[in-house]
Amino acid sequence: MWHSKNYITYIILCILIAGCSEPEVIIPPLEVPTSGKHVLVEDLTGVRCPNCPSANARLEAIKSIYGENLIIVGVHGDLLTRPLPESKFDFRNPSSRALEQSLGPILGKPSAVINRKIHPEFSNMANPLQDQWQTIVERELQLPQQIVLQMDVIPIDSDYMLNIGILPMADLGSGYRLHVMVTENNIIDAQEDVDRIIDDYEHNHILRAIVSPFEGILLDRPLQKDDLINTSLNIEGDMIEPFTTIDNMEIIVFITDDEGSVEEVMTVSF
Repeated sequence: MWHSKNYITYIILCILIAGCSEPEVIIPPLEVPTSGKHVLVEDLTGVRCPNCPSANARLEAIKSIYGENLIIVGVHGDLLTRPLPESKFDFRNPSSRALEQSLGPILGKPSAVINRKIHPEFSNMANPLQDQWQTIVERELQLPQQIVLQMDVIPIDSDYMLNIGILPMADLGSGYRLHVMVTENNIIDAQEDVDRIIDDYEHNHILRAIVSPFEGILLDRPLQKDDLINTSLNIEGDMIEPFTTIDNMEIIVFITDDEGSVEEVMTVSF
């Protein structure tokens, strides 16, 4: 009888220990792209958006994984962008206002537009669900690279000449457009957070101007494999006066297809 009681106690203890043990956490392998494919994320944000600092931190964490393969543009349009009393700068401009409107509808901020596509995870291009962003970025990076971009920046007095090379890696057809933006990094200014105003928040990737026509430049011939297209664009200096210094500014060049989706993107400093 004594042995029977101890056996029952032993079984109960085994069950309790098993129930209290933590299940093994299986972390899926990280798929870092090995091709030259790049992805454009247009971050719809604002200085009066209290959840935008956490969204920015998430995007920067994703960028820390994918590096130069992920290019971010911060768009301060109309929603939640009016400068705070503590602000030194106004990040709004005609380009950001027009772009935010064109990327809508926007259900709220923060939202991310990834390669200007509607993805299966959400019904609009502007996706406010932050936990989906990395999955979408990774999936886009796994697509084959169809275009290689090259760019030189040549200062001419106070202006800049961009020489851009577009090399298709497949026969892609017609309807492709070239877009050029200018962004600025390392701007220290006020930002609303969930429970306070951050006076010395570091703003990066701020869209300063769209220097190509808003709808892009229609390429003059269909894209055919290995048929290099060279084109040039002049950026007038007064279009891109920096908040800080020209060294903090970058040029974003990207190609969209006949449906407006981003096919390839690159960035270069002045």
